[in-house]
Amino acid sequence: MLNVVESPAAGKTGRANTKLFNTISGTRAAALWLDEQIAQSNGKVTAIKVSLTPDLASVLLERNPSNRKIRTGKVDDFASDMEHGAWAINGEPIIVSSEGLLNDGQHRCAAVVQSKRAIETLMVIGVERETRTTLDQGENRKVADYLSMEGYANTNNLAATAKMLWQYRTYGYMSSNSKMRPTRSEVHTVVRDTPALVKALHAVDRKNARSLAPLSVMAVCHFLFSQMSRPDAVSYFFDALIDGASLDRGDPILNVRNRLMTDGRVMKQHEKVELLVRAWNAHRRGQTRILFRITGGELPLVEA
Repeated sequence: MLNVVESPAAGKTGRANTKLFNTISGTRAAALWLDEQIAQSNGKVTAIKVSLTPDLASVLLERNPSNRKIRTGKVDDFASDMEHGAWAINGEPIIVSSEGLLNDGQHRCAAVVQSKRAIETLMVIGVERETRTTLDQGENRKVADYLSMEGYANTNNLAATAKMLWQYRTYGYMSSNSKMRPTRSEVHTVVRDTPALVKALHAVDRKNARSLAPLSVMAVCHFLFSQMSRPDAVSYFFDALIDGASLDRGDPILNVRNRLMTDGRVMKQHEKVELLVRAWNAHRRGQTRILFRITGGELPLVEA
């Protein structure tokens, strides 16, 4: 049976109030405290709420033999959330075996060390070492799953749109580089704080739109254009782009439409965004017969 005990108060962790404990290193103190918790569990599974400090996390990582390889991208995401105060206790514990070895939680421990930020978490102590092979059997939740749980619709496209908008706001352009991707928390924040993004996605979610570009590409452009110009002007651009009706030869909207239909399969998503921005700017200036060149760098400013 699981025995739930209180997290020990400061100065009340056995040796914590001794002269010896106060003169040794932080990691050694953390190791002594962990050993004491294992001894107190006395062969039973216990759970405590702890402050997972960088010192304690380092001790746990040292007691982590034969575990799966750490994924640096996941550690970076966790560390970013910790640094920005977006990490919350959710009941998922750090699991330590009865021998004092880390069974589960190495990515969180590595992120605490990297961010140099302590987090509040549960710690389960005393399980059999062999049980670590039964962990993580469920399907990993994606950002879209969390958005769906909150009542959003079309969540895969909404999450992808929010990711691109986050990149644009953060770097000034979009990229498929994994080092530039936002964390799940950052994507969620964009969706929560930008209700117009949902409206933009709804506006471009039409039958013919997918033949030109992913809905996320169309939606993020619709949102960016709407920040600079009147709704009717934005609606005209996307109506003409998606339907292709009544466009004169040389019209930048027809130009970009034809290019997306012929070359879209080999173009990256951020290249399609750049192409649409350049076509929008040319359309707003009244320019015709423009040959758009994709640079792949910082996006041009969206014009009114």
